[in-house]
Amino acid sequence: EKRRAKLEKKSKQCNLEDGEAKIEMKQDVLPPWTNKMKSDSSPLLHHTQHRISNIDTIYYIPRFLSRIDQKELVHWLQLLPETNIQDQHNPVGRWNSMKYGKRRVAMFDHTKELPGPLLQLSQILTERGIFSDEKYPPNHVLINEYQPGHGILAHTDGPAYYAKTATISLGKSSVLLNFCPRLETYEIGQVDPEIAAQIHLEGDGSLIVFADDAYTNFTHSIEEIDARTGAKEVVSEKCCNAKPGTFLDRGYRLSLTFRHHL
Repeated sequence: EKRRAKLEKKSKQCNLEDGEAKIEMKQDVLPPWTNKMKSDSSPLLHHTQHRISNIDTIYYIPRFLSRIDQKELVHWLQLLPETNIQDQHNPVGRWNSMKYGKRRVAMFDHTKELPGPLLQLSQILTERGIFSDEKYPPNHVLINEYQPGHGILAHTDGPAYYAKTATISLGKSSVLLNFCPRLETYEIGQVDPEIAAQIHLEGDGSLIVFADDAYTNFTHSIEEIDARTGAKEVVSEKCCNAKPGTFLDRGYRLSLTFRHHL
């Protein structure tokens, strides 16, 4: 009887572990991707033509991705598995609802090869001159999902990455990305940083790239607004690619940020 009970207990434990493994595996399965994005449909980066700001190392390319690629990519991103884990370590390859940021994020890091569409995009970014294939190819992707009105606080991307960031905007919604001089430690809380440059990011597959000085010595942010009240974002005099005073509707937006993790 004791032996039988022991065997039954072991059998239940094995079944439970198998079930947990299946659940975990199911959560890790990424949506299928059959589309083939072509680099020749994306413009080459021209440092003079696409430099958009008085900060020399900020570049902007509208409609970097085709409409078909945008549509397929948005669909794939929205099918990513989701987790409810609330901690500081975002599970790789799953949507994670931020506890304080009011948005969902998904991360693919350098510990594994990037999945289909993100690998294709990283290759396109390399072939079009945004990243170096030999030295610093993109190996890390952070995806942010912004609901209408959502923003992000001023920050730098930090020393863990090569000093270059490339972000693709999807979802047809426009936002204003603000660059401000990075404060010294003693200035924090004492000085209100002024906007040095403002970039109108169009949600049409546009690409913004910032590197070196813009990456290290400036913070970047998106102002949060209350879209429920019908509030709109107003283009400022510091905007480099939109008429000051223009009102922008803030809708749903996805951003894909590519970097090289050192």
